[in-house]
Amino acid sequence: MPAGRRLTVLIIPEDGGSTYEYKFARILVWVAAFLGVAIVVLLGLGMRAHLACRYLRGRVAILEQQKGVLEEQVELIKGLELTLSRLEESNWQLRQIASSAVGLETSAPLPREAVAGEHYIPGVERLRWGRIRTVPSLWPVRGSVARPFGEQFPGVAIGVPANTLVRASAAGRVARVGFDEDLGTVVELDHGNRITSRYGYVGPVLVAPGQYVHKGQPIALTGSSGRPSSAALFYAVEEDGRARDPEGYRLWL
Repeated sequence: MPAGRRLTVLIIPEDGGSTYEYKFARILVWVAAFLGVAIVVLLGLGMRAHLACRYLRGRVAILEQQKGVLEEQVELIKGLELTLSRLEESNWQLRQIASSAVGLETSAPLPREAVAGEHYIPGVERLRWGRIRTVPSLWPVRGSVARPFGEQFPGVAIGVPANTLVRASAAGRVARVGFDEDLGTVVELDHGNRITSRYGYVGPVLVAPGQYVHKGQPIALTGSSGRPSSAALFYAVEEDGRARDPEGYRLWL
């Protein structure tokens, strides 16, 4: 082999001993260097794979924990479904009681167009079909009627102490909070399908226009705004624009 294609390595001891000379083909040196680089790369890939395995084992452990939590939630949902079933049965019984209270009979479900809200649904029909939460049947305060419903007085005045909580007689949206010359501060609730309730003579108001309220939710405190000589609550109900006697809806309190 020509000398230009070989590499010579000399080993000369410091104590002056024999000198060793080794000759290698240059291609063998390149092969050895390539193998060295390949080994280093493989070691790096192996370390990376090891770290990835450790990360995946940690993720598997986390997923196992999450699986356990999901299984618990599934059991909770099953329990809630059972509770919902019982509540539906209780709702049916309540419908029967409410229907009996107003002299109605339960029958088939509401027509599809009525359920969709395409037609006016009066309070009586709502009671018949169990839509009690939007019927103003809850008396807003505990107190005696000081002035009954009449042609000249489209509502009732209920005598109560000042700063008594006034509760929404049914679920709905706060349509208006304003001041009336006769009724003082007034809160008006829209219960849908042109059924509204109004609360006058109130003091501090606890809700704002546009807010949705639940049945029985406090909406104001009684006061003496307007023209009453003492603390009272003016309470009125309208169906389809006509004043109704609130006593006709009263089921509680």
